[in-house]
Order: sequence, then structure tokens, then C-alpha cells
Amino acid sequence: MDMEIRGAGDLLGGEQSGHVAAVGFDMYCHLLEEAVARMRGEAPADELEPELTVDEAALIPETYVDDVGQRLEFYQRLAAAPGEEEVRSVAAELRDRFGPLPEEAERLVELMAVKVVLRGIRAAGVEARGVG
Repeated sequence: MDMEIRGAGDLLGGEQSGHVAAVGFDMYCHLLEEAVARMRGEAPADELEPELTVDEAALIPETYVDDVGQRLEFYQRLAAAPGEEEVRSVAAELRDRFGPLPEEAERLVELMAVKVVLRGIRAAGVEARGVG
């Protein structure tokens, strides 16, 4: 936070502030870490985790999966799914164990599939707002 307010000397000083403002401080730091890792011949540190913002509810309702531990496990599995096939597999397991997915859960599954695509193209996120 301090670096964001005061800067970090030459690294994030006046010459670089335009770049920081254009992509945001967190993203700039992430890109900088990746560049340093590549220069050292190392694999990039970690994957970017896209942020999804939507107007509609996207969740597993308590009325669908009443056990909080099971719900959390499904949330974790959906969030950690490395590919769309894995997301669909978790959704199929939900359907198999608890019946047809409610609308909010279907929306969550679709958003997790979108998140996989966003990770693949290294997008920071997506915001979707309703019209009107």
C-alpha cells in the first residue's frame, strides 16, 4: 500500500507511473514478477486468477446442497478446475447426487467455465451488467 501511495523509487517512479496507472498496481507487480522470472530462466510464478463480476446470483443454494461442508467442497472443485471438462464433470456430479441444478448453480457452472477460458487467455477478469 505504501508503494502504491509513494512509489518505489526508479522502479515505479515518475518514468514508470504511466504503465502502473494503465494496468493497475497489482497487475503491474504480477507482470513484473513474470518478467523477472523469465529473465532468470524460471517458469512464471503462478497463474493469474480472473475476477468475474455479474449482476445475477451464481451460487449453490443451501436448499440444493444443505451440508455446508459439501457445498464448500463443490465450490473449491469448481474454482480449481483446470479445464472446462472438469467444470462440467463437477456439474454432472452435482446433478447425479442432488438432482437438476437450480438456475443459480447453472449460472455458477457457466461462470466457472468462462473463468477457465479467461485463465487461458490471461485475462484479468470480466464484468457483466444487465441492461436497463
